[in-house]
Amino acid sequence: MLSRLNSITEKYFSLILILASFAALLIPQPGTNSASWLLVLLAIIIFASFFRLSLGDGKIAVLMPQATVYVIVRFLILPLVVFFLVLPFSSFYAFCLAFLFLMPAAVASPTYVSLFGFPVDMPVLILVFSSFFSILTIPVFTPVLFHGEVHIASWPLLKAVMLTILLPFLAHIPLRRIPKISQGISDNLSLITSTCLVIMLLIAISLNKDLILSRPSEVITDFLIGILAYILMYLAGWFMAFRRGISDKIGYSVSSGMNNIGLGISLSILYLKPEVSVFLIMAEFVWVFILLPVRIFFRKLNIE
Repeated sequence: MLSRLNSITEKYFSLILILASFAALLIPQPGTNSASWLLVLLAIIIFASFFRLSLGDGKIAVLMPQATVYVIVRFLILPLVVFFLVLPFSSFYAFCLAFLFLMPAAVASPTYVSLFGFPVDMPVLILVFSSFFSILTIPVFTPVLFHGEVHIASWPLLKAVMLTILLPFLAHIPLRRIPKISQGISDNLSLITSTCLVIMLLIAISLNKDLILSRPSEVITDFLIGILAYILMYLAGWFMAFRRGISDKIGYSVSSGMNNIGLGISLSILYLKPEVSVFLIMAEFVWVFILLPVRIFFRKLNIE
């Protein structure tokens, strides 16, 4: 029964999220306290996803310098460059894009790279390094980049990021040594992830549905800018593997474009302006939709 549910959720993952998003516009708006559940649900997803990770063998030590440089360029320098390039045109979108680009690699990114038959040592390192790097960058740069539109201290952001990244990582370490628990969580990861993401979307969109429905033109603009943002992310990763093989290009690109948008949505609803949350919700749609053309394009390159 569970294996069947996992296969269904894996096969129809995008469709499930899209249907949940539209359903969220129809259900009653939950209480404001429900927003705090977003971090709990995200922590569960990240906790379960860590059971699929393997730090491999001696290759990891060799790849550490490359991964460190990649993470600094992609998850620190690039967000700042994007911020200052967009700032003369819109301080709002400058922050939204920089905040989006600060989000670490998604826990599913190494698994996605493995679909093309490539080694995942580098994507795993990028995932781990960028996740822990974000514990520093998000609390430090978010208050600085907001330009006084919202006064937010670093400490609440730091606690939230530690709750959703550091705590799940530490909690999974002793449990992964217990085969039944480790294998059980790993085998049911698709079901766990889909269930938590559906609940997260229901909460996030329903909390902001009045704002979404009252400003359709701005929502469309958010969606279009989100498309450009994710195209830039995938291209940035691709060009960071300049003069490397196709496996590195695809691994770098996926690690860049497949980011932890759920973390951004959770933090924005709890601590930032509702308009930022709406932008990131639209970016979540882009995150889902863009996976199909990316997969087709990379498979074609891999065959050639």
